[in-house]
Amino acid sequence: MLKTLFKSTTVTLFSLYSAFLWWIGYEIGRIPDKNELVLEREKIIYPFLLGLIPLAAAALNYFINTQIEEQSKTIIEEKEKECENKVKSYAINHLRTLGLVEIELRKSNEPVATECLLKVNSFKEIFKNYVNNYEVSQEIVKWLDNRKEREKLLEKIVAETLRKNNISAMSSVSRAFSQDIGRCVNWLRDSIDVLDKRRVYPPEMTTALSKIGNNFKPYKDALTAIKLDDELQQRSGNTGIIEHYLDELIKELMKS
Repeated sequence: MLKTLFKSTTVTLFSLYSAFLWWIGYEIGRIPDKNELVLEREKIIYPFLLGLIPLAAAALNYFINTQIEEQSKTIIEEKEKECENKVKSYAINHLRTLGLVEIELRKSNEPVATECLLKVNSFKEIFKNYVNNYEVSQEIVKWLDNRKEREKLLEKIVAETLRKNNISAMSSVSRAFSQDIGRCVNWLRDSIDVLDKRRVYPPEMTTALSKIGNNFKPYKDALTAIKLDDELQQRSGNTGIIEHYLDELIKELMKS
């Protein structure tokens, strides 16, 4: 993609710019008598032409960066859609297989068939929930990947928690605590992205704990506030994804 972009835009623009400079120089060279007036023109034109070089380079750089950003965004969206389709296809194929197993089990008169049917139906519900939760999870991840929204969420949650627990917002403890909650949000994002609880590293996610007398309450308050955040609740709907993973995280961190 980048090779094509550079070949099609960079070379073309530089060629046009070079042709423009050549034309100006050619026209100046055609003047037969270099009298004082011509020399004065050259003093003005040559610095002007040289001054256009960095401007052209800056404009070209901006144009290329814009193109790269647009192309990257398109590719990311295509990959996300491709991944979503693969997940759905994977789940649908397994649901179809379970459906065939269910049909065969219903034909059987064996006592164990009833128990197996219950397990098959249980698996079917798991796959159905996975597909539904996956779509929701990607919406949540997309929102958390928005740097502006993510920072706004962290600032609000941390500020409210510090005020609630009488911790100075200007202290080194507050900075460490803010970074810890940021790591917790990273964990939440990564877990939701794959709908699987990622490994928890309590020492790295609770660095301020010892500085506040091993009092876990501020962490629980902050994570609970994230769990109840309107924006996240709106995106998670009735799936309970946010609550599930944050409750798991609180349990793991409280063990430390």
